[in-house]
Amino acid sequence: MAVLTTGSRTAIVLARCRLEGAGIPHAVKDDIVQDLFQYGRIGVGYNFITGPPEIMVRPEDYAAASDLLEGLESACQPHIPMYLRVLAAADLLAGLLMFMRGAVTSLLR
Repeated sequence: MAVLTTGSRTAIVLARCRLEGAGIPHAVKDDIVQDLFQYGRIGVGYNFITGPPEIMVRPEDYAAASDLLEGLESACQPHIPMYLRVLAAADLLAGLLMFMRGAVTSLLR
């Protein structure tokens, strides 16, 4: 069962440390594939195609793991001002448009 879903690398590392310290077996789903597609973790901390990583635990360990990880994600989230998020999105869009323009221009020649 997914006990934590987050794009924060800090939250993933801290959650793994807490779970290992408590002896709760766990796995991190979709963490390795974050940088394989498109722009990776740019913007929100996870890949839009694969979704954010999830920390999975056994159903019988869910209650204990949930108690250990309560409030962890909100404590690890840096405040990123909205104008920086908009600038990052605009930069990605501009790069995509420039790529498309170059591809179309080369095809028409």
